Amino acid sequence: MAKRDLDDDERAAFKESMRAKLAAVMGVDEVDEDLAEYAVVLVAEDKKSPDEFRTAMDEMIGEDMAKDLAAWLEAHPAGGDASPPAKKARASETDADADDADADDA
Repeated sequence: MAKRDLDDDERAAFKESMRAKLAAVMGVDEVDEDLAEYAVVLVAEDKKSPDEFRTAMDEMIGEDMAKDLAAWLEAHPAGGDASPPAKKARASETDADADDADADDA
């Protein structure tokens, strides 16, 4: 899990994803706002490793659910090396535009 800062939009999107995944893992319709925020803080502010995250969440939701959540987190854009899809697309477009400008200059 890469340790990177999230801007406000990324953090809000990550929190919503976290709430949805927590609900799925826990088998409930709604997740307490504080639990979702706690999980986000572990990643976005405390920069916990996957094992540290799993241990912290284990205390809150139990070992099996924490293991599933940690596995999801490693693949999630906010926890992994990938940027969110929208930012990737914008970065690709910017790179392509720069390449076109370089070709025009030649």
